[in-house]
Amino acid sequence: MHATDPHAWLGIELRHLAALQAVAEERSFVRAGKRLGYTQSAISNQIAAFERLVGARLVERARGGSSISLTECGRLLYDHAVVLIARLQAARTDVAASWPEVVPVLRVGYFQSVGATVLPRVVQRFASRAPGVRLELELGDADRLLQEVVASGALDAAFVSAPLRVDSIASAHLVDDPFVLLAVAGSPVPLEPDFSVHPLLALKPCDVQREHEAQLQLRHGLSPRRVICVEDALTIQALVATGYGYGLLPSLAVTSPELTVQVLDGPRREVHLVWQRDRSGTTALRHFIDAAEATFDQRERAA
Repeated sequence: MHATDPHAWLGIELRHLAALQAVAEERSFVRAGKRLGYTQSAISNQIAAFERLVGARLVERARGGSSISLTECGRLLYDHAVVLIARLQAARTDVAASWPEVVPVLRVGYFQSVGATVLPRVVQRFASRAPGVRLELELGDADRLLQEVVASGALDAAFVSAPLRVDSIASAHLVDDPFVLLAVAGSPVPLEPDFSVHPLLALKPCDVQREHEAQLQLRHGLSPRRVICVEDALTIQALVATGYGYGLLPSLAVTSPELTVQVLDGPRREVHLVWQRDRSGTTALRHFIDAAEATFDQRERAA
């Protein structure tokens, strides 16, 4: 059977797509079966049936069966499977929301610095515009992970930082967020950090943060061994306030008014709100996008 035979492709079922997605993401027929509630043999049979329908091998099994990978054709179909399954999940959500007895829900992902500063005002503005919608918030990673969760349909929208890497999502650019160097209150500005005495405290680095760390290395002799990763912006600020070290954070993450803050020249971290490209017409999502844009605009005007 040839891959271009349109009649064969009409036999593809959702369970085939779900099996391919699970196998690709779990890298195991056993784990894919547990995820979908099937036996290993059932998953294997679904993949085999899928391969017969498209006329191409989709999965490569390593010797001994300990690990698997997708073929080029399998990767192409996996990308389509993610989008199609996400659309079905979105349809289920939209239909459920249309039932009078069901309270509509909007699921939004966010990352730490947005949650600590801007998100409360976005939520307040959204609640005034869509009082009948229940908001569910999920903390996640600022980079690719939240984008993929939105693309999969598990979240309706999410705040993320650029670069955008998932083709099936749409976005609204909210702000170009500068990085700042923090020091104990009363420190003279411009700051002249001595990293031989005090370490640099920073979050898990993104590409933009790495560039600023490189500039601090060139200008102030920062050694990579003097960078301490602390996965909480509030803890970083508390440690800086004691004089333990300097802090490097995106400006959105800074909540303490008592620290000395110096905005750094150089690249800024782009912050976007993303959602599934085909779902921007839903009322609740539109209200949330508008609330986010208005809140960030107000913040920029006040800065």
